[in-house]
Amino acid sequence: MSSPFEMNYEIPAEMLESQYQHLHHADVMRLLEKVRVQFLAELGLPQEELLRQDCFLVLQGCEVRFLREIKSESLRCTVELISLEGNTGFRLKQEMLKAPKRLAVQAFFELTAMSGVRRRRRELPEELQRLLLQNGSSAPSV
Repeated sequence: MSSPFEMNYEIPAEMLESQYQHLHHADVMRLLEKVRVQFLAELGLPQEELLRQDCFLVLQGCEVRFLREIKSESLRCTVELISLEGNTGFRLKQEMLKAPKRLAVQAFFELTAMSGVRRRRRELPEELQRLLLQNGSSAPSV
């Protein structure tokens, strides 16, 4: 993307793991998913519309690096298209930054389109491909 999608998120104290007083890694993964869903909605394709088109975006692979402890604080979460993977999937880079610009989490996700009816891989809806490319600057298609 020319500039990544950004979303601010406030971590409430009740979300913290009681023993360590920081955000559990599973909650980090849930938050990254929430930001990805919001990213697609901001592009113009909310999850409900993709489901109506029988398109489930499933996680095919991920790499996550936890670089800093996350406590009850404000985070800036970003999503950036890396590439389209043929016509059935795409790769994203996501980051969580603590104020002002301290990288706390960096993640790479591979998402694949699946048909809920056929339970098989399917092509990404043309509109989603177009929106990703339109908002993904020079992201290459593999």
